[in-house]
Amino acid sequence: MEGAPCGCALLAEASQETDRAAKACGEEEGLARCAAWRCPRAGHEPGPLAPAEQDAVDEVGRLTGYRATTCPMEAAYRPEVQRAALAKRTRWVATIEPDPPAVLVRAAQAIERGEGELYDFQRRQREQAKTPANLPGPITSPDQFPRRRGIR
Repeated sequence: MEGAPCGCALLAEASQETDRAAKACGEEEGLARCAAWRCPRAGHEPGPLAPAEQDAVDEVGRLTGYRATTCPMEAAYRPEVQRAALAKRTRWVATIEPDPPAVLVRAAQAIERGEGELYDFQRRQREQAKTPANLPGPITSPDQFPRRRGIR
């Protein structure tokens, strides 16, 4: 979604901005992105998306299996998703949800699995970054040893 950022995220960033000009510019850009995504959170009706947004939706669908009709981030703001996230985050505190329905348990478990996959992916990326690439092979000649300064 790099080529087609979410308008909701841009609006949230703009609301934290202290510079008035930057805040106004961020809000303008966020509202334009919400319109491009046909975001229901911003009051837009679902409709056809522009090519950049449709490509992003298709990519999210390929990666996750979730076929969005508007911005994929919109689903994160739905009350049922927020409820599942709260249940997962509070580790099933009985005062939050005394007798959770099975669908809520499965939703929270899906969030945990997704986070686990993300953490595994990030760990693999860090490990690949640490691994030096194209190291020279073993030294086969005395000429390949590093030279100390002052000694010939």
